[in-house]
Amino acid sequence: MKEESVISYENAKNSEPIARKFLFKKSNFVQIMEIKPITVGPLTIIRKKKRIPTEKMELTDEIRAKIDKEGLFFDYPNSRLFKNMEDPVFYNNDEMIGKVITHEPIVYLLLASAEKTELEKQGVIFDPVVISAS
Repeated sequence: MKEESVISYENAKNSEPIARKFLFKKSNFVQIMEIKPITVGPLTIIRKKKRIPTEKMELTDEIRAKIDKEGLFFDYPNSRLFKNMEDPVFYNNDEMIGKVITHEPIVYLLLASAEKTELEKQGVIFDPVVISAS
């Protein structure tokens, strides 16, 4: 059984190369949110945006190379290689492997216990699990 594990902020920045390698190894498709600035009459409002998911696309060597160059935390509107895009979601066929909030930075990985243990051995520091009483 897989559970969601989270790596955020400083831990995410420090663990990014390991998380990226894991996502590349386990994934064959990626879906990235496309950002469309909102236009109101003659004005284009850049701060407000409409997020549109792209079609899932094959995680090709070309896309891997772009992500390798920018890292997982490329940021709209500052990314040179991913203009108007953010927040990739990685899949193995139809199974989600992980997703990234590029501007935070946060990585969510769906991991089996053995995968999480292996990533921890490689130096990934996961956020503590918080269980709330509802």
